[in-house]
Amino acid sequence: MLYFFKRYLGIISLVVIIPVTSLASNSYQVDTTENIITKFDELSYQWDLVSADLEEYEGLSEFCLERAYRTDIIKLLEEVHHFDSLIYFKLKDLSYTDNSGEIRKTLKQIEELESEFSIKEFSKFLNQECRDRKKIEKERKELTANIGQDGYDGQQQLLENKLYRYIHHVTYLVDHIRKHIHHLQ
Repeated sequence: MLYFFKRYLGIISLVVIIPVTSLASNSYQVDTTENIITKFDELSYQWDLVSADLEEYEGLSEFCLERAYRTDIIKLLEEVHHFDSLIYFKLKDLSYTDNSGEIRKTLKQIEELESEFSIKEFSKFLNQECRDRKKIEKERKELTANIGQDGYDGQQQLLENKLYRYIHHVTYLVDHIRKHIHHLQ
């Protein structure tokens, strides 16, 4: 009987202690504006480095073929989206008192990043690019015999151009947000 009482008491104390400690630890994880800005700066610089590789055919090949690389890029973009959402809400609150054109423009660009370049849209776009890349590589022998845009190099260049435009636009939005988050300070 004493064994069951001790066990019951131990379970009750765990049920009470775990939520209290998790609440206490969450209070330290509250993101201050300064922390959000610092973290977004770091993430946007990381994105700049990754995007430079991803804009090229070799970077796309690595993305398509290497699961770890693909996972790292998706996680990075998820973090960018998380922090740009935090920035969005802070700028939205600020826009009620300061309705400057820069704040409105930054809010619109965050909305564009969150909608047109969401993780789902990004994954869908790059999935299609990977399928196109696979088709080019599969037909390499036939394409090598052709010249111009119908040739292997031309097909690679067309794919790279489309990839560049997409990735460059994401980078432009991320960089613009980074440039204008000073409004939060």
